[in-house]
Parts: sequence; C-alpha cells; structure tokens
Amino acid sequence: MGARRRLGRADKFSLFGDDYPTPDGTCVRDYIHITDLPRAHLLALDQIHPGEHRLYNLGTGIGFSNLQVIEAIREATGLPFEVEHAPR
Repeated sequence: MGARRRLGRADKFSLFGDDYPTPDGTCVRDYIHITDLPRAHLLALDQIHPGEHRLYNLGTGIGFSNLQVIEAIREATGLPFEVEHAPR
C-alpha cells in the first residue's frame, strides 16, 4: 500500500513539468516555513508609517526543486510513493 493511500489518497504523486531549465528539470521555488509567513506579516505591519512605501521579500533566497522537495518528504517520512511525471 502506498504512502498516500495510507492517508486515504491515490498511490501516485503528480509532478507537473520536468522540462524546466533547472538541474533536475523540475520547477524551483523558494520555500519558507508556514509559521514564518504570518510572523513576517506581523513584523511588516509594525513597520508601516504614513506616506512611506516599503517592499519585503519573504523568501530565503535559496530555491529547491520540486523533485528535491519530494525526495525530502520520502526521507523524512520513510514512506515510499510513486511520482508520476505529467505535463506542465
């Protein structure tokens, strides 16, 4: 039984796009931890001053490919699951 089936979902994980100009061909994104995002919003709100305009980048500046994230999930959970490559 696959990892996702154990969670009541399909056995396969669909990976959309493997033809990007990246080292492994999958899309690269800059991920941040889910709890860091609201914290960053609150910190930004503290910096609001009338008449000023500021921009904040809430990324880490380090990208990870979708395939790297999938491999990290496999390693962290120890659960094998099939990855189905699909078009973008």
